Amino acid sequence: LNVKIGATHAGITVGEDGNLTVSEPTTIGTITVTVNGDEASEITGVENLTVTNAEMILRLEPNKANATPNKWYAFGVPFEVEVSGGIYAQGSASPAIYNSAFVLDEYDGSLRASTQQGWKRVSSSAILQPGVLYMIAVGSTTKEWRCVRRASASLTEQASLSVAAYPSAIGAHHAGWNGLANTLFRDASVALDGVQYITTYNNEQSVYEVQPIADATLAMAKPFFVQVPQAGTLHLTAQPAGVAARSLMAADELTPSCVLSLSSDNFSDRAYITAQVGKENTYSIGHDLMKMLDGTPSVPQLWLEGYNLRLAAYELALTSESTTVIIPMGLYAPQNGTYTLDVETQSDYYTLTLLADDTPVAELGEQTVSIELEQGNNSKYALCITKKTDVVTNIINGTADGTQVVKFVQDDLLYILRDGKTYTIQGVEVK
Repeated sequence: LNVKIGATHAGITVGEDGNLTVSEPTTIGTITVTVNGDEASEITGVENLTVTNAEMILRLEPNKANATPNKWYAFGVPFEVEVSGGIYAQGSASPAIYNSAFVLDEYDGSLRASTQQGWKRVSSSAILQPGVLYMIAVGSTTKEWRCVRRASASLTEQASLSVAAYPSAIGAHHAGWNGLANTLFRDASVALDGVQYITTYNNEQSVYEVQPIADATLAMAKPFFVQVPQAGTLHLTAQPAGVAARSLMAADELTPSCVLSLSSDNFSDRAYITAQVGKENTYSIGHDLMKMLDGTPSVPQLWLEGYNLRLAAYELALTSESTTVIIPMGLYAPQNGTYTLDVETQSDYYTLTLLADDTPVAELGEQTVSIELEQGNNSKYALCITKKTDVVTNIINGTADGTQVVKFVQDDLLYILRDGKTYTIQGVEVK
């Protein structure tokens, strides 16, 4: 929808898959945007808008007829909203009563750093702010709620958010957690120095999901978590619709790097493995990431065991002599049945083997493996990563006379083999 110069509109509603482009100064009586957790309206040129009223329709269950009473749903707001007097059940002319029709929690990283639990109850007198991660639980099956912009509050985009380190005496795995939300009125990508991963909350399945931060695209007001090693600034950049993910993972081809996934028919959970030679064998914020688990999930869950923690991302500490690493895994099944385990890897120099009770059962990377899991936690599985040494890995090229030039890895060093002679990567012959 393109709005023309000088136009005045009584009201415009933008659906969760709609895009409003405002190329010239425009006046609108009431503008309504829609968010459903994963999708949201987009407004390009919000700085050209003058509005009397602004509303956000929060759709708790986009794929169901009703909301589930007392279930928690994560959300953010694109403008300030008063808790008392600013939130309505859709179709109602009167504001919903706080602590009766609904309750709200806010994520607090300082609270998690000191108590291990980051949620705190929002006051009835509070004003919800853009850029903050909230959760709502409602007392009815009403799935749509109308959030009205506070009188005199601005309708502006914020392209950066401050993040705090929140030191924790409990341990690094509870430090530096920030609950945020996209403050652009458009889909946005995220950039934050020193951080590789982002965590979001799946409202439909009530589980936390992790992905590389470079691959994340967040809808307007989409809430998310980041764990940061130091205070800094997170940057949001408008992401045009249809733009592909920028990278899966950045890794040296001579170190293992892989994405594991455990899947049922309707859901897939992922965990990430990278490695660094010389890294200290301790939890490193920005490289390792604690798995967030809550309640009894209705979908499969996967994590890695390291530092006596459940991890969604694990950066292995390698030495130059490292040839084999075994990583215990946790596999959660919501019910007895057959699940699939798969791995994507960026390195051809390692063999990935699935172990069950310390016994090899399948080689991963070239096939998807079906496994039978019992309901609940299954702890007998592990991933064995073995370096391929003294093995020719692939042909680099050929000479004019047909001589093959190949490369191989031995003792963590790359060599070139040509005409029966071995050379270092710098071209020095190895006698």
